[in-house]
Amino acid sequence: MALQENGVFLYQRFLRKGATLILAFSWIGGLASGVLLFFRADASVISLMRRCCFASVSIVWFAALSILPFLFSAFAVFLSFPWMLYPVCYLKGLCYGFVIAGLDYLWGASSWLVRLAVLFDDILLVPLLFWFWIRHVSGERKCSIRECVLFLISGGLVSVGVNRQIMPFFAEIFIL
Repeated sequence: MALQENGVFLYQRFLRKGATLILAFSWIGGLASGVLLFFRADASVISLMRRCCFASVSIVWFAALSILPFLFSAFAVFLSFPWMLYPVCYLKGLCYGFVIAGLDYLWGASSWLVRLAVLFDDILLVPLLFWFWIRHVSGERKCSIRECVLFLISGGLVSVGVNRQIMPFFAEIFIL
């Protein structure tokens, strides 16, 4: 009996520590894959990356794309599939790495400013998303309504703020 309780304790401890480690490796793997994927892309992708700084985006699509990874994560936690957080983390890292590599390739030394402009919402929302993943990746916690509403409100406020305030500011800088 004591051996079984000890085994359950060790398994739960591994679940908490090991799951977080696997989550970190899936994020790093996604970033690396995104960078490699960009450098394997053809010239048409490069011309599309240049247009992303000057094209206008609807606030509805902007907010939806900012909140979509959280919605997938919350859905996975709600259905008690915490293992689904790993692919969501990997894909978010892949997209993030792809865009960072593309902006660095196109803008060179000034890419830090362009990255700040294009990825400002991700810079603010990815730490919140990673916090959500770490809290729920072990499968011990259920996704609460309060937590979901808090993230959706913060994601919506960041998306609206970026679309209304930050993007026009950076658009004027790019015109200069």
